[in-house]
Amino acid sequence: MKLTRKVHVALEALLLVAQRQGSSPLNLNIISRELSVSVSYLEGLFKSLRLAQMVTPVRGPGGGYRLALNAQDIAVSQVAAAVEPNQTEDLEPSDKSGQASPVEDMTLGLAARVHEVEQLFLDQVSLADVLKSYKERQQRTLRLHRRSLHSEAYRYSDSRLGEEAAMHP
Repeated sequence: MKLTRKVHVALEALLLVAQRQGSSPLNLNIISRELSVSVSYLEGLFKSLRLAQMVTPVRGPGGGYRLALNAQDIAVSQVAAAVEPNQTEDLEPSDKSGQASPVEDMTLGLAARVHEVEQLFLDQVSLADVLKSYKERQQRTLRLHRRSLHSEAYRYSDSRLGEEAAMHP
């Protein structure tokens, strides 16, 4: 399973919806602006997510989408399977006869094992896990930004003190 751009966009959109869980539903126009993708593209993704019973549409003014499940109950692999249902790993011998050479047989076996491990990992990572990681990253970025602003302010005040000392010997 590959995490294609389509899967990434679906995950990002679901993260936005998950952040609003408990408040008003999230409209596709807002998601479109946030992710810089077209509403029609999102409509296709959300149709797949709705059919997979991950989101619920809310009609009418102030409508949009809500998670149909708890974020902890939505695995990344489920999102990928919902929006890329025909994505399969074609691990077949390159020889037309279907016979693999010993080396090719070994590499196909290795590739199959890697795919298995990827699948197991993505089965265990939930939307809630991704959201938690995202929020932690936002907090780190905010702390770094504040530290940078504080440092700039300190340097500015030091330079101003130096200028005043030079002006009044």
